[in-house]
Amino acid sequence: MKILGFVLAVLMLLGAASVGALGARKSHALTKDLDALTDGMTADQKAELAKQADMPSSGRLKVGSLVGILGALAAFALLVATFAKPAAVRKIAGAAVGLTVVSALAYPSVPTGPMDGMPPRTQAIVALVFLAIGVGGALLATMRRSAA
Repeated sequence: MKILGFVLAVLMLLGAASVGALGARKSHALTKDLDALTDGMTADQKAELAKQADMPSSGRLKVGSLVGILGALAAFALLVATFAKPAAVRKIAGAAVGLTVVSALAYPSVPTGPMDGMPPRTQAIVALVFLAIGVGGALLATMRRSAA
C-alpha cells in the first residue's frame, strides 16, 4: 500500500502543482490584458466598462493568481515532505488544500474563447481534485505500520 501511496502522491501532487501554476499564470496574463485595456481610464469609466462588458475584477485576478501560485508551491512542498519529512505531511497538506480552495474561490468566472483553454477557476478546481487524491496518497505513503 505504501508503494501505491507514493505513486499517487508523485503523480497527483505534480499534476496539482503544475495545473495550479498554469492557472496562476493565466490569471496573471489576464490581469495584464485588463490593465492594458483600462489604462488611462477614470474609475467611473472602468466601472461602466466592467458592467457593460462583464469584465472580471483585476484585483480578484491578482489575489487569485498570488494564492494559486502559493497553493502550487505548497503542493510541491507536500511532495518533497512525503519523502523527506513524513511528520510534516499533515500540516503541509492542510496548508496546500486551504490555499487551493481559497484560490478557487478568489478567481472570478472568466469566459475564455475556444482557443484559450480552461479559465483559471476551472484550473484551480482541477488542481484541488488532483491535490485531494495526492494528499490521500501522501498520507498512505507516510502511514506507520502498527505493531500487531
